[in-house]
Amino acid sequence: MSASEAGSRDKEPVYRWRWLTWRVFLLMGGAIGLIGLLVAIQELQNASTAWIVGESHWSRGREAAVRHLDDYIDRGNPADLGNARRALQVPLGDLQARRALERPEPDLDAARAGFARGNNAPRNIDRLVYSFLYGRNLPYFSQAVAQWHASDTELLALQALLEEIAQAPPSLQWSDDERTQLRARLRRIDTPLQAAARNFSEALLDGAGAVAQLTLLVSTVSIIGIVVMAMLLLRRVRRDLRDKESRFRAAFHQAAVGMLKMGVDGHIDEANDSMARMLGYSSARLHELDLAMLVEPEDLPLQDGRIQWDRIERGTELRLRCANGKTLWARWNATRVGRGGGRGNDWIFAQFEDISQRHALAREVEHHASHDPLTGLINRREV
Repeated sequence: MSASEAGSRDKEPVYRWRWLTWRVFLLMGGAIGLIGLLVAIQELQNASTAWIVGESHWSRGREAAVRHLDDYIDRGNPADLGNARRALQVPLGDLQARRALERPEPDLDAARAGFARGNNAPRNIDRLVYSFLYGRNLPYFSQAVAQWHASDTELLALQALLEEIAQAPPSLQWSDDERTQLRARLRRIDTPLQAAARNFSEALLDGAGAVAQLTLLVSTVSIIGIVVMAMLLLRRVRRDLRDKESRFRAAFHQAAVGMLKMGVDGHIDEANDSMARMLGYSSARLHELDLAMLVEPEDLPLQDGRIQWDRIERGTELRLRCANGKTLWARWNATRVGRGGGRGNDWIFAQFEDISQRHALAREVEHHASHDPLTGLINRREV
């Protein structure tokens, strides 16, 4: 293998790790961005709802003021005049809030006080303030604001008529013609107010519908995008896992040392070719055995028939039983790999190195050290 090929292979895991990291961060960023966008759209929907509810208070206040004023013209009961004045404070409060926000330097405190006079819920007041400041030029909402402006003249005329009636002599002293004229003036003021309120409400409802459609569109597109990204990421991860598994299996089966993959009960799940050759078994036959059948009983720590993996030291030497009945010495290392579901489901990967020749050589050296090389008899110093 050339140096360039080796360098390319060394860089491949780094590239894959960077690719995976970039995709994971992109997926997380997309999910966070989607959540933020949905929160913003939800707040926009809440603001739309707050404006629709506020318009309802505005319309009811205007209707109540006109009704009570008409009752006062008819009956002359001072309570009706007081009720009319209180009801008119609702649309006048909203007018105060809007004018405070339309100043070159918006007066937020005055706007909040005005919306509070308009019977708006405290939790919606800031929504009304900031949505007007930053959204009054948006489609639909700008049309609603234009209709709101169109009602100012008649609303102030209604206030002026109420104060004029309040300053006049008691209505019981009025003639029928005076009552008829006042009612006619009241109708001329109220008719365009009704039209403005209706147009204002329709524009707000159109805007709320557009926000709902935008929410659906953004949610659908974003979810599809995240799903596609997740699928691509999952496919890449699966491909990397398959590649890693293929490389592991290739290394497992092509290793020069014997290797076994077992359950914690010692049953052999996989064995490589080196292990099969070492013991003289076929790979298929090894799958029918367990470790206790291959290792001499004195060399394998057991308790109640179970292998005590925690008592096995790395680099331990033991004796293995071969298919031909012979015994060989092997040095082995066992590694426990968790796969979830408790320790009983773990895998055990064991490596076996045949050291029978080393043991035979050690015995031969020991024999030569204690026996005469010519006669084969034990040296006198060993007697």
